Amino acid sequence: MLFFSGITGVRPDQTLAADPHTQFRDAFRHVEVHLKAAELGFDQIVDLTTYHVDLRKHLATFVTVKDEFVKQPYPTWTAVGVSELITPGTLLEIRIVAQRD
Repeated sequence: MLFFSGITGVRPDQTLAADPHTQFRDAFRHVEVHLKAAELGFDQIVDLTTYHVDLRKHLATFVTVKDEFVKQPYPTWTAVGVSELITPGTLLEIRIVAQRD
């Protein structure tokens, strides 16, 4: 099992999209980079935990973006609403557990 935690939409130049859709997509692209480095794919995620600022406000947008990357059969998923994250303006933090086939 491999664990990746604390993945957000903060870009390498330390900028962050103000638009939730773009920020969520950036976060999943960062997940993809970590998975590829470990020679894994989204289909090997067995557990997904997401931490959201304004969970209910952005949930539909998040699910749309998540479903672009994570396909059926879906891993277990827990969504947690939080008041804030460490980087100002960050709306999402992702934690995944992936398993090699």
